[in-house]
Amino acid sequence: MSGVAKKNPERVAAGLKATIHNPQVSQEAKTKARERLHDMGLDATGATGAQNKHVAGGLKAAIHNPRVSEEAKQKDKERLHNMGVDIDEGPSAKLGEHSLGGKEKQPHGGASHPEVTAEEREEHHRLGGYKATLKNPHTSQEAKDRAKAMLEQHKAL
Repeated sequence: MSGVAKKNPERVAAGLKATIHNPQVSQEAKTKARERLHDMGLDATGATGAQNKHVAGGLKAAIHNPRVSEEAKQKDKERLHNMGVDIDEGPSAKLGEHSLGGKEKQPHGGASHPEVTAEEREEHHRLGGYKATLKNPHTSQEAKDRAKAMLEQHKAL
């Protein structure tokens, strides 16, 4: 049995991804690493084809969402372009264009809340990430403690 068969595929993929992102590695080596990841059914981020479709769908939805800032939409368009995805391809491109039953679209937070600033929305998302960290079984205890401290500091627990 060869030494390659004994290697953990996840660790091999991690090494290949490190090669791709290392500025001291030649383009030829990076290309070979990308090809090996592709042969393993992964891309440079470690995502499978199915995961990439979900990511692309989410990015397309954000681009067509009236509540997303133009700056964020531009970044999402760039990510889709880098993924080689056409922005207008597929049904998810129309997600943000649906009707709300004849009702006007409300600002973020609904009709009973004033317009939320980008800073407030960013803070809300960051705190949501900390809350998710607390529930993630794959997160270290140190990271969970740090997240809990941040949530307590912002009175979000």
